[in-house]
Amino acid sequence: MRDQHPECLDDYIKNKKNIVTAYESLLRILRRLAYRHGFVQRTPSGLKEKLRDMIAVRDEFAKTFNTSYGSFDASLIYNTDETGIYYDSPPSKVLSEKVKPVSVTAKQKHPARLTAVCTIRADGKKLPLLFIVQGQPDGKIEQEELDTYPKGIIYTVQKKAWMDSRVWEFYVRSFLANNISKGFALLVDNLDCHVSPESEAIVSDELGSTLQSLPNNATSVCQPLDVGIMGPL
Repeated sequence: MRDQHPECLDDYIKNKKNIVTAYESLLRILRRLAYRHGFVQRTPSGLKEKLRDMIAVRDEFAKTFNTSYGSFDASLIYNTDETGIYYDSPPSKVLSEKVKPVSVTAKQKHPARLTAVCTIRADGKKLPLLFIVQGQPDGKIEQEELDTYPKGIIYTVQKKAWMDSRVWEFYVRSFLANNISKGFALLVDNLDCHVSPESEAIVSDELGSTLQSLPNNATSVCQPLDVGIMGPL
């Protein structure tokens, strides 16, 4: 759910007391659903075979990538990925006067979150981060607050702080286009907005470059940012 339906997961978490409660509740629902449809819990087997399959996919992709981009200078090969960051976690308990009810809003019950968009270059250079914060496009946060945030980071808003087509197009057109020379290769995962026809057209036609997607379900072994930075963290 985190990878394929992040907005649904975010909505579910907001309706629960905290992340732990949300996880336990969702786990119970999934167990009941599995039981209802005839699935049973078993000890995983064949993990070595699964790992071998993933390594085979990685090695095959590496060969294909090297064939296509082996002649590129390292300064022209980029990888972009996103990761969610939770902060400002609320307390699980509060003090109140006896017999008086305590009410909190949905936002008060859950940690705030943002999405960090990272882009690195094959020679090790890191581009400035993009932070996607929660807010309405053209709303008060975008119009009045973003300019007051710490410098050195790019900021934009999205109503649930996720990456979507609008934010991705802004990132490619307004940031990558102004910070990267034409003729580069951009390696991305298979998030819909990354690999849409519109995205490919922007990178190809407007930036004169190439958009290269990763093999499906292989980011854990193929994506540099996921393998080297976000995964370990």
